[in-house]
Amino acid sequence: MKRLFCLVLAPVCLFSQEIEARRNRVAEPAVEFTTTTNASEVGTDFVIGYQFTVRSPVILTSLGAVLQANSVRPVFGTLPVTMQVGLWDEAENLVVSATVSTADPQEGHFNYKQVTETLLVPGVSYVVASLVPPGLSVLSDVPAMVPGSLVVYGGSKSLASKTLTYPTGGDFALRKSYFGASFTYMVGISPVARPGQDRSANVGDVVKLDGSGSFSGSGGSLRSRWALVSVPQGSGAAFSAADSTTPSFVPDREGVYVAQLIVTEGSTPSVPSTVSVIVAAPAAIN
Repeated sequence: MKRLFCLVLAPVCLFSQEIEARRNRVAEPAVEFTTTTNASEVGTDFVIGYQFTVRSPVILTSLGAVLQANSVRPVFGTLPVTMQVGLWDEAENLVVSATVSTADPQEGHFNYKQVTETLLVPGVSYVVASLVPPGLSVLSDVPAMVPGSLVVYGGSKSLASKTLTYPTGGDFALRKSYFGASFTYMVGISPVARPGQDRSANVGDVVKLDGSGSFSGSGGSLRSRWALVSVPQGSGAAFSAADSTTPSFVPDREGVYVAQLIVTEGSTPSVPSTVSVIVAAPAAIN
């Protein structure tokens, strides 16, 4: 009976199976420590964290901070009861943030606050950091920092700031032994469509798009499908090779053309992603 139900409602069953697969996956800490560490007092407001990349697509599930002492870590000063933690991309955009508290689950040295699942992609440099209030303590003197299996550590980052801000420098953390934050992640599942950057062109140009930056959540092969979802009034433009990675079209009217890309791995499609092409009149010939 269950099999018949899934045959009738196949998309619903596939979605349910994906949700169940997510539940069965164990989130891995981005950073942990295997040796004795200290918590040292900081005399002023600092944002302290580190830069990193990921080896393959991962889904960030929670943000963490060191808020509690344990038997192997001496504490100098007082650890915060709560701490603001944020993650930024390489353009210094805040991607996700949370306030972590001692009431949140503790794993290893860190308490973790669950956040909206956030995709982290290879090739992008991220920074995760926390705001340490003055007079309170932060994890320090770390002789053995161990990154997660898919995380490539890129060095400490810090900034004197009274607010949670992208840490632009590393002067305070030159020893690479101060850490204000961590996060947990799972291996990516769904594919991600990346249709490229917005661009401009002229009427009559051959506009070639490139979806080769798209990637699979599990390393499988992808199928591409492009569509022009918005064109100027009166345009008859259409894609050539709409099921290829690099389709093309010839704009025949001035205005904005919006192209949509969906990539599919097996029976799992990506979320649609779009790119805009702003088209002007043909260049004048002198």
